[in-house]
Amino acid sequence: MANPIISPSGVRSLILKESVSIAASPDSVWRVLESLSGWPSWNAVCDSARWTKGAPWKAGSRFRMVLRMAGVPVSFTVRVVEADPPSAVSWESAVC
Repeated sequence: MANPIISPSGVRSLILKESVSIAASPDSVWRVLESLSGWPSWNAVCDSARWTKGAPWKAGSRFRMVLRMAGVPVSFTVRVVEADPPSAVSWESAVC
């Protein structure tokens, strides 16, 4: 579900919330998700992902990922908002 937002200053943003059901244990899913370097192997639109600041999967840590959108690579900076491995993780991102 996406909700476009335009701030009073005219900055446009988009809130995207996604959830999926996976037929595997949370621990199994987390072992795959926690390794950013492996994201391109299971996510067809992810070209790369790497940590840039802080301890992995801690609130405030940051990573950079490049997603291929309509065939065009788009870089994002990502900040982990909260993480409760292996149950949940949330982050916010911006286009670089």
